[in-house]
Amino acid sequence: MKDFVKIFESTDDYETAYQQKICYVTPDYFEAFENFSSLSALRAREGETGYIGNLEYSVKTDKGIEWHEINIFLGTDENGDPIANILGRDITEAHEQQERKERELRASAARDQLLSGVTKMLYSYNMTVNVKTGTYTLITGTGLDDTVARMEATDRYDDIYQNFLKAVDPEYRQRGEELMALENFRDLKDKSGYLGTEEFPMHYTEKLEWHEINVFAGYDENGETIINILGRDVTEAHDKADTKAQLEIANASSAAKSAFLFNMSHDIRTPMNAIIGFTELLEKHLDDQELSRSYIKKIQTSNDFLLSLINNVLEMARIESGKTTLDESCWNAYTFNDSLFSLFDSQMQEKGIRFTRSSQVEHADVICDETKLREVFLNILSNALKYTPAGGTVSMRLTEIPSDRPGYAVYQTVIEDNGIGMSEEFLPHLFEEFTRERSSTESRVGGTGLGMPIVKKLVDLMQGTIEVESEIGRGTKITVTLPHRIAINRDPAQNIENSHAYDAECFKGKRILLAEDNELNAEIAITILEEAGFLVEHAADGVICVDMMEKADAGYYDLILMDIQMPNMDGYKATKTIRQFSDKKKADIAIVAMTANAFEEDKKDAYQAGMNWHIAKPIIVEELMSALAEILHE
Repeated sequence: MKDFVKIFESTDDYETAYQQKICYVTPDYFEAFENFSSLSALRAREGETGYIGNLEYSVKTDKGIEWHEINIFLGTDENGDPIANILGRDITEAHEQQERKERELRASAARDQLLSGVTKMLYSYNMTVNVKTGTYTLITGTGLDDTVARMEATDRYDDIYQNFLKAVDPEYRQRGEELMALENFRDLKDKSGYLGTEEFPMHYTEKLEWHEINVFAGYDENGETIINILGRDVTEAHDKADTKAQLEIANASSAAKSAFLFNMSHDIRTPMNAIIGFTELLEKHLDDQELSRSYIKKIQTSNDFLLSLINNVLEMARIESGKTTLDESCWNAYTFNDSLFSLFDSQMQEKGIRFTRSSQVEHADVICDETKLREVFLNILSNALKYTPAGGTVSMRLTEIPSDRPGYAVYQTVIEDNGIGMSEEFLPHLFEEFTRERSSTESRVGGTGLGMPIVKKLVDLMQGTIEVESEIGRGTKITVTLPHRIAINRDPAQNIENSHAYDAECFKGKRILLAEDNELNAEIAITILEEAGFLVEHAADGVICVDMMEKADAGYYDLILMDIQMPNMDGYKATKTIRQFSDKKKADIAIVAMTANAFEEDKKDAYQAGMNWHIAKPIIVEELMSALAEILHE
């Protein structure tokens, strides 16, 4: 506060010094500062004595934003005249520490919420034990209700542990002590990571149950040792295990999933913390456009990573459930290759990587599932980009090789880089779910360990093969070989990629009825649409949407953007109701599903309900505008 002390030292007139000081106060605190410490505010309290309060406020200096605090005491001097004692100090460091702590708490809460969802997919409970205090917190999943109820009855880990040992078959109790005893955890010292997995026969009831326990060691934000214990019922799987080898495979898979959950705790915290932190910084520095743009870019990067993480978890769950099928259509190899190269070329250049490609195919037009094919190569190229340092090279070569199957072309795509590579020991595990050779902390590269398993399952679904060669420090070579049915008599004009081309002039004056119950999502959509020239009216649920359509004149709305999951009436029912209107022009209005329900079966449900189009959230503006342009021109 040296600069402000100089202000007061330069004059003995309080009003003069006050006016100089208030010029530095940020707009958010200007009014509060004036109402608390201006001369007129102090005179208005004449007659009061003692401590009247304190005020924390921010000021903008050459060094940036500082936080100050003033405390005011009122009294009288020796002549009985009213005086005010104003005590001020710089609290920037304390305030930043508090902000950081609050930000970490918000990030932790967001992380725990997402972890809770993942836990419910894979485990019955996720227990975090504080080794120092002997207490624990619990995230519950599904199953093992009796076990979870016992845990919720106490917050002391040792109570749970003793209860557990009593229920374990006597032959397994020593294993339980070695894996789970609190005193063993306290002897870990600096050890962290995976500690072990065991299956225990349990006798909580007359029926024998098998429980699987996975244990990990780590540290919380205060540096204190914590233990994560992940448990679930594996009785059915254990009963079905015909051989010891099968049981070992099941155990290894379980351990990998547990390791994924443990590592994901860090991977979720990182983008969450960045999103919250940079959002707050952005709010403080909106007047600095260059700095604001850099914060926005970092927020978008963190958003992209978090969305990728969630999408990968959901995609793997869908594949394993057997719900993934091929949706094939006509496709051009050269156009696809161009789009992949364009997508990654600028990113490669920005990182200082030389990216080259070549294509040589005889049958350019084939039948395939372009979406799944794109997912395969996006994953592989994304890894090449992530794990190749500046100055490196990445190449993509597409060739058609001889086919022994009439009517089919066999494409072989080789993606090669000279990045950090993988060890010979890790390669056999590359396609195992939830595995990574290095955690994101070690490699400084985020990931879930799901990308390559998804690639392998999609390649298998398309009846292809994938081969990987890699060496630490030398790079990685991935060869994907896929058979495609040759397309007959395709119109060459279809090779032109124009899916995102649209004329914004066609949007001006067009009126959209937006049915969306989430206020933030509605605000985002309305802003995007209005900036494009649309007139937008908002309905907070399906009932209101139907009512607004009934009351409006035919042709008043040009189309409806319909959310699916809404209170009172969902998007499917609202669509079916509108399609039954007696006024045919109203009943035939274009209805677009704009929803987070993004799977193929969700699209089919939308079309079966009578919708014309399906757009998945989060909204990609170019795709939204392209779809709306196409709908309005039909």
